[in-house]
Amino acid sequence: MSGFAIGTKLGLGVVGGLTRQIDNQINVYPNGGSAAILFGAPVARSGEKVIPWASTSVAADFVGIAVRIVKTNETYGLSDPKYLPDEPVDVLTRGGIAVECVKDATATSDPTAGGKVFIRVATGVFVAAAEGAAGADTIELPNAIWANSGRDASGLAEITLLERRA
Repeated sequence: MSGFAIGTKLGLGVVGGLTRQIDNQINVYPNGGSAAILFGAPVARSGEKVIPWASTSVAADFVGIAVRIVKTNETYGLSDPKYLPDEPVDVLTRGGIAVECVKDATATSDPTAGGKVFIRVATGVFVAAAEGAAGADTIELPNAIWANSGRDASGLAEITLLERRA
């Protein structure tokens, strides 16, 4: 009897899900912005609080990535999991996490294991390569690398934050 394989690559889970739990450091900050922070999104420092990544944010503002936590569907809904303004936000400051890595007409590169991680300035999404003239449309995160090459079937990739910066 011959064997068969159902799949050749496991998925990374869900956006904002922790991927390598032994080394993770998570801190809690209040959402100091007027907008919600989506799970798996980069967050920036604003005093002692965090805010959603903004087009005015710079690499030095980067605190970490919003971690997915269990929230009730009754209060927050299931279709758009997020931290609302003034809520405490669980932020991964060191370790591994699954994020959406955009691939579109502008961002055509795939993540490469050990490669640099960039954030698109205008939208705050993760991309695998610098964009624009001399990379002006993106910001490199100096303490982050892609943990593996490519994306899973859901478009997720794994980022490792190497050191705590906040």
